[in-house]
Amino acid sequence: MEKYDFSQHLEEGEEILYECRPCPGKGSKNIGGIAVIVGFCAVVVALLVASLVFGIGDGADGFDVTYLIFFAVIGLFLAIALSGFIYNVFLKKKAVSDDFYCVTNKRVMKYESKKDKFVCGYIENYVHISYTNEKDGYGDITMSVDPDKAGIDTDSVSGMIDFKNIMLHPNAENMPTMTFESVEHPRRVGKIIKEQQRKNAAQ
Repeated sequence: MEKYDFSQHLEEGEEILYECRPCPGKGSKNIGGIAVIVGFCAVVVALLVASLVFGIGDGADGFDVTYLIFFAVIGLFLAIALSGFIYNVFLKKKAVSDDFYCVTNKRVMKYESKKDKFVCGYIENYVHISYTNEKDGYGDITMSVDPDKAGIDTDSVSGMIDFKNIMLHPNAENMPTMTFESVEHPRRVGKIIKEQQRKNAAQ
């Protein structure tokens, strides 16, 4: 599929401002950042092991639950770093090759042709916009909602549970987060979104 017809999803008064396909393989693979995390974890593990072996510092009293916590946290960081490495280097190019992205004056849209899946979210909800894996004019742009503006009380346990459920089981027509991967000039896309948000707010 060379092009996806986003116009079939347009509501009354909705106009397409931007649409594109990803450029698989473009942008940074962020190997340097992943290497820093792995290196940091390796140093911490070495220090922990050394303190146990030589009985110095926190290791003077032997192995205890504190060490289990440290190793669990380090293991989590390593798992995140390695999964990011595997995705960026081996899986991302194929995963995004058949995606299509669109921004309108009302919504942000995405179509994954491999899954025949269309998702979208209202443009005014995406108050957090971040850019990652940027290189040579290509990169990723992620748009996220602010839970407080969405009426979710993140200071309460029930509110955090609600937010977790929204993230794990999002509404396909009101996504809490959207990511355009390997797109050209991601910051220009972000500028289009922010300018439209200002226009909508002024109406």
